[in-house]
Amino acid sequence: MDLLRAVALGESMDIGREVVVVGGGNVRTMWPAQCSARSPTTRRAPRRDCPALLASSWFRSKAWRRCRPTRIEILEGDEEGIERWNGWGPVEIERDAGGAVTGAIFRKCLRVYDENRRFAPLFDDAQRQVFTCDTVLLAVGQAPLLRFLEDGGQDVEMFRPGWPKVDSGTLATTAEGVFVAGDLAHARAW
Repeated sequence: MDLLRAVALGESMDIGREVVVVGGGNVRTMWPAQCSARSPTTRRAPRRDCPALLASSWFRSKAWRRCRPTRIEILEGDEEGIERWNGWGPVEIERDAGGAVTGAIFRKCLRVYDENRRFAPLFDDAQRQVFTCDTVLLAVGQAPLLRFLEDGGQDVEMFRPGWPKVDSGTLATTAEGVFVAGDLAHARAW
């Protein structure tokens, strides 16, 4: 979020030349990967007329995601030299004696949800990969905070704990005049 905020405000952020983005959502992961690929600290601004330059060997931006990206995200990421590694979960960020990031370790993700559609990732620790990098951007861990519904929000029905039922056409909840947006709105329609 700090990187996206800085980009939106035109501020500079010091990021490295070898960037790994760890995330589980399409936009949430691809935006920071694209921003890092465009950063002047990593290389010159992308030129869409020269895709080979975007995939140059002296810069890599990797995006690890549990879910598959949309077609347009794949095309845009490919144009900007972003490598996608779907189905891998982070284990550890490696650092040198001075505390500088030197790499990231990932393990193979065999599944994300259990048979009841609950978030319950299952990993294969025998399948691991280590990627050299000097920057790791975390685009994970956001969850809705709906505790405010405990005081008067009982008319907002949930399809599972923490996720309200949402009409996919109107984004309305089951409560009169209450709507949701973003990931919360598109988690599951009723």
